Amino acid sequence: MGILMRTSIILIFTQIIISSSMLSASDQDECFDLNSSVEKWIEALIEEDWAEDWISYLKEEDEDEIWYFIQTTEAFFETEEEVMEYAQFQSMSLESDFVEWLDEKISALDKELAVDFVRTDERSDSDFIIAVHDGTNPDNYVNLTMTGYVSETADGEEYVLVMNWNLDDDSFLTTFYHELGHVLGLEHPFASDDDDCIGSTEEYGDETAHKGLTLMAYQDPPDDWPYPDFYTENDLLALKRIFEFLE
Repeated sequence: MGILMRTSIILIFTQIIISSSMLSASDQDECFDLNSSVEKWIEALIEEDWAEDWISYLKEEDEDEIWYFIQTTEAFFETEEEVMEYAQFQSMSLESDFVEWLDEKISALDKELAVDFVRTDERSDSDFIIAVHDGTNPDNYVNLTMTGYVSETADGEEYVLVMNWNLDDDSFLTTFYHELGHVLGLEHPFASDDDDCIGSTEEYGDETAHKGLTLMAYQDPPDDWPYPDFYTENDLLALKRIFEFLE
């Protein structure tokens, strides 16, 4: 296995892709309606460039596996940052039961997709790394104030899914799946920089897609919706579309 074809785009969980204040009402009306067809949902949730990176990579390597590495010991990371040039942090040492929890959550997705996820003990063999930090942030890096984000390391050599430890269990789970969705080629439903969005370009609002419809949203579901503990049907259909060539 090799390392995933690099992209210069940083995928930050709380990043504002396009500010709604910069868009006219007519622009916002271009989003697909929340009651749109399955195909519109799939279109709105897949970031074509990111998805194509995976498709091209797996085809080139003649692979049906994505390898991941969990950073279980303390290690120094320097990742790209939207505002500054980098964000430095020390990863936490992780207990074995938490590592098993991460494996279990990835395995749940593995059962749904044609691609197979394989955990490797060799960091250099991985397609992406999972690292957790404890929230220590003396230099006030913007990324480290977030619940999670996905980025390249500052030297462009590695692709890292970064999680902030200071979350309750439900938030950690949904944030982890949200960031993993970015790793695999999904985007925010309100992102319109690739000429599609669904609901609204606003991150929060009455017309905005919520987490009950897609884990790639920011907005919590209404009170009469259950809080999700896995990808929604819309998310799974989009992910299956990306990797359907492996079936």
